Formats: sequence, structure tokens, C-alpha cells
Amino acid sequence: MRYLNYILILFTVVMFNSCKEKEDVVFDKNTTTPSVLSSTDLKDQYTLTKETAEKEDDEELFASFVWTEANMGVSASLVYQLQIGLGENFADLTSDVKVLTDTTLSKTINKALGELNADTASFNDVTIRVVSKIANQSNSGTVATTISNVLTTSVKPYPSNQKLFLVKGPEFKVEDSNLYMISSNADHKYSGTFELETGVEYKFVSSDKEDELPENLILYGVDSETDPTKLVAGSDVAFTVAETGKYSTSADLNAGADYGKFEYAKAQPILWVPGGHNGWTHDIEEVDPEDPTSYTHVNLVSENNDGVYTGKVWLTSIFKFTNQPNWDGTNYGAVDGSNFDLDTDPSAGNHSVDNYNGTGLYTLEVNVNTLKFKILDFQGPPIEIPEENALFIVGDHNGWRLNPSDNLVETAEGSNIFTGYQNISDAFRLQKAVVDTIENKLVATNTYGSPEVTETTDPNNPYLEGFVEEDGQYTFRAPVSGLYKVNVDLSNGTYELQNFVPSVVTAPVHSSSIVLEGDDSPATTFAWTASVYGNDTPDSYTVKLKSAGSSLDLTTVSTTTVDIDAKTFNKAIHDLGGATAGESYSLDVVVVANKAGEPQLESAPVKIDVTPYKLAYPEKLWMTGGGLNEWNWGEGIDVELQPVNGTPGKFWAIAYVTSGQGGFKFSPNRAWNGDFGGAGSDTATPRVSGFGGDNVDIATSGYYTVVVDYATEKILITEAKVYLIGSTVGSWDPEQADAMFTIDNENKKMTITRELVEGSIRMYASAIHDGDYWLGGGDWWRSEFNIFDGVIEYRGNGGDQAAVPVVAGNATVELDFTDNTGSITQ
Repeated sequence: MRYLNYILILFTVVMFNSCKEKEDVVFDKNTTTPSVLSSTDLKDQYTLTKETAEKEDDEELFASFVWTEANMGVSASLVYQLQIGLGENFADLTSDVKVLTDTTLSKTINKALGELNADTASFNDVTIRVVSKIANQSNSGTVATTISNVLTTSVKPYPSNQKLFLVKGPEFKVEDSNLYMISSNADHKYSGTFELETGVEYKFVSSDKEDELPENLILYGVDSETDPTKLVAGSDVAFTVAETGKYSTSADLNAGADYGKFEYAKAQPILWVPGGHNGWTHDIEEVDPEDPTSYTHVNLVSENNDGVYTGKVWLTSIFKFTNQPNWDGTNYGAVDGSNFDLDTDPSAGNHSVDNYNGTGLYTLEVNVNTLKFKILDFQGPPIEIPEENALFIVGDHNGWRLNPSDNLVETAEGSNIFTGYQNISDAFRLQKAVVDTIENKLVATNTYGSPEVTETTDPNNPYLEGFVEEDGQYTFRAPVSGLYKVNVDLSNGTYELQNFVPSVVTAPVHSSSIVLEGDDSPATTFAWTASVYGNDTPDSYTVKLKSAGSSLDLTTVSTTTVDIDAKTFNKAIHDLGGATAGESYSLDVVVVANKAGEPQLESAPVKIDVTPYKLAYPEKLWMTGGGLNEWNWGEGIDVELQPVNGTPGKFWAIAYVTSGQGGFKFSPNRAWNGDFGGAGSDTATPRVSGFGGDNVDIATSGYYTVVVDYATEKILITEAKVYLIGSTVGSWDPEQADAMFTIDNENKKMTITRELVEGSIRMYASAIHDGDYWLGGGDWWRSEFNIFDGVIEYRGNGGDQAAVPVVAGNATVELDFTDNTGSITQ
């Protein structure tokens, strides 16, 4: 056991005791002392210019500010916001910071004044203040805050091109100053909602990027009537809409020297919130008003369809907003470094509840015109503590609050030994607690601290141990912020901290671009730093790719570097979904450390752009072998597999296979060239095997459905199942038992006899294995076929087949897949 003895002066005693929290503390504003704000270089008047603000030297400096530490009257970690005010409205110059100083830049002041709609043609009298609050408080509702004194100055900001006005033909002049898209972050990315009419021509008017003098206004039209996706400076072509209504518009003037990317779509009165809480779906389901956790598949609603949406949603992890019930419209992701701004870039990251109040029921207001959102209300989950005896951790990491999830669990009843995992930053204490059922909160009953000052001098030490005692006068302190495995033995009065450190991806580097041109492209190297499990090392690492809610395990290795060949990397990009050959595709690379009995450690993501090439899937596939007819190729000998409609590289067939004759193999060339079989000699059915060199065989003769998937390089062998579907059987629900064909393996026939409703008969093959649909289900038409003049014809990759009408009454349908013949008898 290692510890240091210190001679403590009274100041140290007071400081450490300030973190001690034995009882639930109620914030009382009458006991607070606000910060005192001062500046030694704040001038009486400023004229800001774009040229000065973009310089990288001291000329960019607006002023330096310092403030004293506030006293909130409670033992808690504090954060501060430096703000600038115009009238009664304020904008943040800093986010929540723990430091007591800020060197403010001119461009930061200018951006904030732009948000406050400051006059750019004259001087504005502004105030600057500091707001202090307890860390990790909700950003809405009643919070514990204090406000400092104010400093005053006068500022004339430079125009930051924040408005793009909608103008109508034929004059194309600004007639209504309220019709504009706004660039909330002064980054020349605009968004707005307009009522647009048919028969009216529209353009946009903006100042140039230097000033807003009338003679320097720029008129933006579109590239052409057939390509309205670009705003082009000086274009004679206006854009029009086919239907009168409200439209959501966005523009990005950073796309080119004299043009910008332009999008507009019919405004939706609802906004979807896909994320981890609902499996990234856009499905909508009814909620139980008495159950906050039921608000997962919900919409936010804009009552006036004006681009401002409100509503409740139960959030658990990461999420986005979308204005379409899919990913084809505008998606509103997160802005790096800002919690409440929205980014319409398709590659923008996700919002995370970790940046707000954690899991719970959020009442949100989302404004797609200003590209901002806010939390109107928050309701945390019901208080649930472990059934086992628990020890709670309170400290700087959670605002010194008793959170139900921040607990260690007793390893065995009565052992007084507790263990668990916790993200810790700096100081903390341990508490036992009970639930106040009336107020639905935890109340501390016992508090544990350290009898000595905790050693914190070695930030590289992944292991720390020390003493613990009830009412110990000193807080525990973690050497560095991060995830720890915490073990506490109250009987022996000891504790230990094991720092768990995730990897850092070092290759590819952030924002790098990789172009894959073919299988011969160079391999891509992935590298990362070693993860730390206290004094132990991981068992393995998994490289994961993530994009738009999808993830894929690329490889698992025991080293900290791996080379992935172009073919494997290219296939993984396509498997993520949404990639197009020859076009750049954005994704995140993360590395996950794995160790038996411990949590996985996931690295911070590294964003890269990859341009994949087209997957080389064959267009046709055949199988032959002794189990079918003979080991040869050609008409009447081999069996042609059918393409699964709209699914490149996936094929299927129903074939009668005779056991004990050597099975069969596949070839895309109808020859012993490029042929393959399965991996292994297993003859059980149903089964899935990988591509390999072995013959594919079965144990019992009969009809089987064979599915080959090049994308996964897997082969499914399962009992054949064929169904009728549609109006003639009174249901479009797939896999209905009374619509299933009966197999007569002795005569190699499939038959169904039943009453039909007048209409067009339709039939398909189904293949389900371990709950996964290889064929059938909701996409039954992908393996559809029908009987034409006594011959089975397959839909393949074509559209709807010609109708095969039947009259009402009893009917018998017979199929023979050995020669692809069939009949419908009424």
C-alpha cells in the first residue's frame, strides 16, 4: 500500500472538505457569490474588419478577460460561460469551461453579434458578463446560476453574410426583409422555410463576402431549369416550383468560387428523430402517456409548418433529425464543438445525450431555419438501484449528484467488497444511499472519504491504491480523467483504481481521402495506440467502420496495426450501405479493445473519405454435379440459378438433389473455370456454409432451395418452400400456411389445391434460416416466378411479370423444378 503524508495547512483542509457531501444539498441563491469579471485591455470602442479577424497573429485578439471563482453555496464543480449582450439578449462567447480566463478573438465577437442581429452599419453598445453554474446541470428549466458584473464597450461588427434574401421576378429586388435564409454560424451555409407559389420565378440576393453595400449585392439564380441544384452568381435562370406550398431550402456558398449547392423540398409538418433509442428507424408507433420510455418511435411537430418543431422523445444514446421518413431528405447532424447547432452536411456526426442530461425524456424545440435546437424540458428515468447492496460514486464527473447509474455493486452479500466501472474526472467520494420514494431521488445515508491526501502526481500510472474510511475528511482523486475499474473493500478500509484507456487511431489520419481503383490498389494500413486495462493488456482489437447508423467489423487482430487489402476494404464499404462506386463515401474508423471479463474500450472515431470501386459480382450462376444429373455443363445437365431481384451477387434455385452422388458445385462461367463449392463436408440441412473447394452435398434426397450470396460468400441449403400470395388467396402477407405448396419428393412434384378468388395468381420461393430471410418475407417478389404455357418463368431482375388470370373456384397448381414445367387446373 503506497501513500504520502503531507503537512496540511488550514487552506488545504478547507478546500478538501468543500467536496464533502453527507446530506442532500438544496441550492439557495441567497448564499451565493457571483464571479467578478475584469479586463486589462478592453477598449471603449472597436471597429471589426474581416481582414483583421482572419489573421493568425495578435491582431485577431479582441480582449482578455479574467474572473474570480463563484461560490454557489454548495460543494460542487462549477463551469462558466462568457457572454456578450445586446439589449436584453445574450450570446455565448465560450461554452461551459472550468477555467477562470478567456482570450477572446475578434471573429468570436463578430459571430456572436451576428447571432444577436447587431447593426453592421453603426456602433452597438454591448455588455460582457460571466454566468456560473453547477456542472452537468440541465440546459433548460430552473438551474443554479450566478451572474457577474458587466463590462461595457461599443462595437461595429463587419457583415458576415448571414442572410440570403428570397426575391421574386421579374424585378428580383428585396421587397420583404423577413424572407431570407440565415447562416446561423456565419459559415455561408444557409437554411430557411418559405411559402412558394407556382408560376412565380425566384432567385436569392446576398451581399458579397466583403460588405453589404447596395451596389455590391449579388443576385443568385440556378444553373439551369433541368439542374436547379446549384445557386450561381449572376445566373439568368430562376427556379420555380410545381406545387404551391411551404418549402424547406438550404444553400452552401462554400461549394465553389461563384456558385453554391442548393436544395429545396416540400416542407414537412413533422420531423423524424432516428437514433439508438429506436434502432435508427423512421417507424412511428403509439405512445403510453404514463410511460416516458414509450416515446421512442415519435415525431416532432411543426404546428404552423414554419420550420420550428417541438415534441417529446425518449433518448438513450446518439441520434439525428431528418425531414423525410428515410435518409433521402435533409439530415440534421451535429456541429463539432457545439451541442445545440445543426449541420446539414450528410457526413455530419451524431448528437449524443452524453452532451446533455443523459438518458431520459426530452422535450425539444428544433428550428431548421436557424439550424439550432434546444431542450425545453427533461425528465430523467425512474430511480432504480441494483438489487444488490450498492455504493455510489459522487464527484466532479457528475456534478456531485447521486446518480442511480453511478454505482459499485457488492460482489457477494455481506462481503462489504464493491466493484464497478466509472468515468471519473478529478475528485470524488463514495456514498451509500436509499430512495426517497416521494421525491423519486436518492438520499445519502453514509459517506466515505480518504484519511489522507490521495497521490495524484503520476498521470501515466494506470493503477492507484489507498485507504478509505467513513467520514474520511479528504476526497479521492483520480490521476487523469477517464474510465476506471473501482474496487472498494470497506471491511479492510482500502480501495484501488485501475485506469482503462481506449486506443487512439493513428492511421488513417483524420479527414484523409482514400481512392480504391481496383483489387490491385495498395492495401490500407490501420494503426492505433495500445489500450490499457490497468496493469493488463487487451486480448484483441476489432477495427470497426461506421456510417449513417450502420457499423461493420472489418477485422479482429492481436496487434496494433493491420493492412487490409483493397478487395476486402472495398467490399466492407459497400456492405455498410449507401456507397456508390466512383463517389466519395464518408465513414468513421474506430478501434475496439477486447478483454475477457472486462468492458470493451472504443476509441474516438477518425473520419475518412473512401471512394470505392464497383463490386465484381457475376451476372449469372450455374450449378452441376452428381447430385443433380452428372458432373458436366450444358442444357439439360446443369441447373441455372436465378438472380435475386435487385440484389447484385445473390442467386437462388430450387433443385431436386439426390444424396450420396457427390453433391454439386457452382460456376459463373458454366465451365470448370472460376468454379467453387462449400467450406466443409457437412451434409446436414438446413445449413449455411462459406465458399470453398468442397462439394456441396445433402444427406436425404429431395427438393432443396439453394441460395448463393457473393456479398457474404455464404451458401444456404434448406428445404424448399413455395407459396401463393396476393388477391387470389385473400392475403398479401407472406409465408401463410394455407398458401404453401406440398412437396411430393417421390414424384418430384410440388402441389397446392385450394379455393381461389378471381384475379391474377402469383407465387414465390421462400428461404428462412435462423430467423433471417434469405428469400421471401416482405420482399417475396424478389424470388417470384409464374407459369406461362406450361413453363416456369422466373422474374429475375425484371419488373412485374405478365398477369396470369384465374377464375374463382377450386384450383390445383403443380410445379416440377426438374424440368421447369407447371400447370394450373381449374
